[in-house]
Amino acid sequence: MKLRILKKRIVESFFAFIVLFGFLPAVAMAVETYKFERMTPVLQQPWYFMAPSGLATDSKGFIYVSDLDGQCVKKFTPDGFLVTKWGSYGQNPGEFFQAIKIAIDKDDYVYVADSLNHRIQKFTSDGKFISVWGGTGESSADGAFGAPTGLVVDNKNSVIYVADKHNYRVQKLTLNGEFISKWGTQGTGDGQFTNPYAIAIDSAGNVYVADSDKNGVVNYCIQKFSPDGNFLLRWGTQGSG
Repeated sequence: MKLRILKKRIVESFFAFIVLFGFLPAVAMAVETYKFERMTPVLQQPWYFMAPSGLATDSKGFIYVSDLDGQCVKKFTPDGFLVTKWGSYGQNPGEFFQAIKIAIDKDDYVYVADSLNHRIQKFTSDGKFISVWGGTGESSADGAFGAPTGLVVDNKNSVIYVADKHNYRVQKLTLNGEFISKWGTQGTGDGQFTNPYAIAIDSAGNVYVADSDKNGVVNYCIQKFSPDGNFLLRWGTQGSG
């Protein structure tokens, strides 16, 4: 009888050991982190954002998010599972001071408008730093920037367009950051900008720029340009209609 009880306890202990060691890794993987805001705990998961401001997809369907105040880029599957992330606050390569917008070329290289570092950074799809353009301080020189706020890649022609906010212009560069051309000046007339903030292209390579306001000067409109920067048309005015 005692031997039977002893065997039963050994078997129970063995199964408890198996369950425990099978459970511990799951617990370790499920460790939660919390961020306290105003004395209220907020669950901080890998998809936690502080100010997501840019979004792009690559040829494989992965989604990239630039987090303006989080100073990072996050890569997700189409189902929202975090693949990787990179970046932190700073001025070194791979660091950001307001990663405001993001674009991806046909080879899945990632371009980030690092706005208040006044530069564009280029990365591989897994976040490996490749190069930086600008970043010597705010400058109006060709190929330099003053708070770039928007960018778009023209894969057909292998060029990138950058909305150069503080310089009131658009710059056209190669995918290696070499300056090609620029257009725009400060103002509210055709081909001028007050606060160029977003940029896009169509299938013909025409460039569209969304303008806004600055210091009380309003220029709420969309302007359309040829790939070489020739003004084509504009539409939009201030209003809520």
